[in-house]
Amino acid sequence: MEETNTNSPIPGNNLPEESTAAGNSGSKTTPQCSVIIVYKAKIGNNLRRVTVVWNKTLINHSLSISVDGSGGSCDPPSTCRVDLKPWPFWSKKGFKSLDIGNQRVDLYWNLRHAKFSGGGCPEPTGSYYVALVSGEEVVLLLGDLKKKAYKRTKARPSLDDAKMVLKKENVFGKRSFSTKARFDGGKESMILWWIIRYQGLVGRMRKCGSELMEL
Repeated sequence: MEETNTNSPIPGNNLPEESTAAGNSGSKTTPQCSVIIVYKAKIGNNLRRVTVVWNKTLINHSLSISVDGSGGSCDPPSTCRVDLKPWPFWSKKGFKSLDIGNQRVDLYWNLRHAKFSGGGCPEPTGSYYVALVSGEEVVLLLGDLKKKAYKRTKARPSLDDAKMVLKKENVFGKRSFSTKARFDGGKESMILWWIIRYQGLVGRMRKCGSELMEL
């Protein structure tokens, strides 16, 4: 499992619940892979936490976006869920409005041609966009189809870019996987993880750039 924390956790807020790890005999939860990313985005005059969760099981693949309420941790977040599988093709492009107190937030997405890695990661690698719009500004934009996102939303880029504060990935059933992360505002790096089994022992190796480290 790889976790990247680019800032201090936000007090009083918890991440979405994760499924119990595979191999626990008391667990009846379906094994799943998930990517949880937390951003700080300026909505209205306030910075709010936006949680993006890509989730994949054997029978389902989904995206959910939650925006903290006007009272922060005191109010339940407003959430939109998009099912990518097994729902029809048309559901992968859409629009939904969320009410955050007295503030309206619009969510646009187009995942019809989204590309995914062969490693089973539920987060797309390209050919998609997910845009969060507040006050005629795109306050959060995911994906590489930025021009199409601005054209569809008819909104301008926000003067205050959303900032990632935490990224967490849960992987099931893979001996190795890769991800990308940006450390201390520097260049984005590719990180490759191996799960190594030898004589009943489990070890973990991480490759970041040209360095190979044992954990």
